Amino acid sequence: ERDDGMVITGSPELRGAVCRSHGDHRVAMSMAIAGLWSTGQMTIEDCECIKTSFPEFIENLQSLMQ
Repeated sequence: ERDDGMVITGSPELRGAVCRSHGDHRVAMSMAIAGLWSTGQMTIEDCECIKTSFPEFIENLQSLMQ
């Protein structure tokens, strides 16, 4: 923990998982981006919250994957 945030050290390889956003659009969008680099399937539960700040996020993300 730092005065202005935190540092998280993890594995260099991301593996797909089932993630809960807990209704936080920032968590949901972060997990969606992480899913682009993960091996396996990433499932994000309760991602409707993304629409509160960036309604076009999913469509924009899908367009980058084409």
